[in-house]
Amino acid sequence: MTFMRSYSISKVNLQVKCDDELLGKKVIGAINNHFFMTRNDSTPHYHNITLKFKNNNTSIKIPETAHELSTSSSLRVLKDGDFCYLIKEDSVSQLDLVNSMGVVSISPTFWRKPIKSQQEFLMLSLLWLLRQHGIYALHANGLVKESGILFVGGSGSGKSTSSLSLIRQGWSYLSDDVILLRNSLDGIEDRHSQKDFHLIRT
Repeated sequence: MTFMRSYSISKVNLQVKCDDELLGKKVIGAINNHFFMTRNDSTPHYHNITLKFKNNNTSIKIPETAHELSTSSSLRVLKDGDFCYLIKEDSVSQLDLVNSMGVVSISPTFWRKPIKSQQEFLMLSLLWLLRQHGIYALHANGLVKESGILFVGGSGSGKSTSSLSLIRQGWSYLSDDVILLRNSLDGIEDRHSQKDFHLIRT
């Protein structure tokens, strides 16, 4: 039995489908715990983006013609024409960029990974599809106090430490690590994407 939920992200409608209820509860739980999205069941017949999650008993075939865009110790990103593939060990996202549809094959071991690792894979799967609707992600921390400020920099450059210092001085937290941007009539509009604030002590 298919498990479904509808969400809205900055006026973009997202439908999440899951193979079964158990997988659905895990996926929806991760979405609700980590990301700022509005539950929206009022427009069930129209969705800009559809993400379908499957248990990985059905593997996703990656074409030999796919070329690598980036790789890290935890995630590979490949592209083949209008399709993008994210690979995290045995879990794979196949993203149809033209039709704003994704199929995500989730390994049983995925849910035993650290929360940050789960979040990265789920977030990137969605971010690739949001780009087709004018919403872009920036690796930055966002804060606001009358006006807004973005701290942009690589990992370990001090974004979170600077943000925490400003929060102690009365600034409001928008987003840590990833912030969503889109054009609006008033200029560039930002949207917070993650609920958690991550500060890594070294």
